[in-house]
Amino acid sequence: MIATVTLNPAVDHTIRLDEPLEGGAVQRTREARFDAGGKGINVSKYLGGLEVETLATGVSGGFLGEFITDRLESEGIVHEFVGIDDHVRLNTTILAEAGYKINHAGPTLDAATIGEIIAVLDAYDPRTVVVAGSLPPGLGAASVDRIAREGTWETVADLGGEILDGLDADYALCAPNRAELAAATGMDTETIEACRAA
Repeated sequence: MIATVTLNPAVDHTIRLDEPLEGGAVQRTREARFDAGGKGINVSKYLGGLEVETLATGVSGGFLGEFITDRLESEGIVHEFVGIDDHVRLNTTILAEAGYKINHAGPTLDAATIGEIIAVLDAYDPRTVVVAGSLPPGLGAASVDRIAREGTWETVADLGGEILDGLDADYALCAPNRAELAAATGMDTETIEACRAA
């Protein structure tokens, strides 16, 4: 089993407009959709599509959290989230002539939440744990290191560059994109050769 940990899940709200946004004007959408999001959740959805055994875990709270779990249920994705009192994020993308993306910071979490997530992982005993996406306020690299250290699983990290730079545990793989690699190493990543050097 491959488990994914999404510490800052979101409902992704995508709006498509036919015309550019205008200040003070009421504009109608051509299309709007809501999806369960967060990098770890997206990985579990992809794995599920490939019929790979997966578990989506992390945190969930409020009606947005209910939407995420309902959507995963409808897609046949096994999930067990730690409940929190606050709402998870709503991220809005506006597709118009110029694109706009508004991401909420997410709820504030603490170390106790990480312990509860580790307990969920222990119960499922995955071979691999993928910790992916942004971290909410209150958590940092030490929280991700704790997930990597406290189980028998191998851990993959797909996180922002600043977080990657602070990781101290042993990881099977770290999967930065070019911008994250540049942030983690402080090196140029504009070419393939530069990425290899970084």
